[in-house]
Amino acid sequence: METSADPKPETLNPMLLLQDITRGIYRLEAILGEFRDFVLATQLQTTPHDINHVVRSVATESFPRNSNVDLVLNLTPDLPPVLADEAKLKRAFSELIENSIDFQPHGGMLTIHLLGAPRPKPCVT
Repeated sequence: METSADPKPETLNPMLLLQDITRGIYRLEAILGEFRDFVLATQLQTTPHDINHVVRSVATESFPRNSNVDLVLNLTPDLPPVLADEAKLKRAFSELIENSIDFQPHGGMLTIHLLGAPRPKPCVT
């Protein structure tokens, strides 16, 4: 009768034990890498940015030149600066542009329209 304290014959093989340890280390490395990526993704380096410039830049960089999707940029001049992490904001806009192109395989139109939020009116009582 084998108990849980009795070693199994396959665990006594040094090569198999080394392979198990190696797999465990790689698994741990992957988990730590995912954790590092998560931590870095949640850290923001915010500075004021011209949102029109950011969107125009991303559209120029990530929109394919030979696409069967037409790009229309409707930007509003004189928008106030936005406090944002430029790299993460560009990545988000780039993903949105790429997804919209991917989901229009037969062609279409991608319109990016930037509007400012209405400014609240002062309330005097």
